[in-house]
Amino acid sequence: MKIKGIRNIAIHHYFGVSPELIWQVATVDIKELRPWVEKAIQEINN
Repeated sequence: MKIKGIRNIAIHHYFGVSPELIWQVATVDIKELRPWVEKAIQEINN
């Protein structure tokens, strides 16, 4: 699932969000997101 999709679910369906899904993203999927986030931060700072 793309991060945008997770954001939309978390914002619009808050009470339907699985704590297990959030934990999965925070502990496992974040590894795949880190390079993208670092690049975005560099672009903002330049």
